[in-house]
Amino acid sequence: MLTGNLLRAARVLAGLGRGELAARADLPRDAVLDIESAGPSALRPDDPVARKVRAALEKTGIEFLEDGGSGVRLRTRSSRHEGILTQDLNAENDD
Repeated sequence: MLTGNLLRAARVLAGLGRGELAARADLPRDAVLDIESAGPSALRPDDPVARKVRAALEKTGIEFLEDGGSGVRLRTRSSRHEGILTQDLNAENDD
C-alpha cells in the first residue's frame, strides 16, 4: 500500500529534496508536497502523480517492499546486477 508517508520516507532515503524529486518526476514541487501530505492514508494506485513520483524514486535505486507489509529500501549494487545479464550472454563468456 502506497502512502504519503512512504513516499516521503523514500525521498529522504534517496537523499532528495522535494524540488529535486519534483524535477525528476516532471511535476511541480507543490505536487510532491501535496502527495506527501496524505500522510498514512493510502493513495489510489492509479493516481498519476503518485505513479510519477514512485517511478522517479525507483530510478534513484529505491525499492518499494510490499511482501506482507510496506516499506522502502535502497537497492545495493549487487541486487541490481548479479552475474551476467541475459542480453550480455555470448560464446565468449560461456563457462
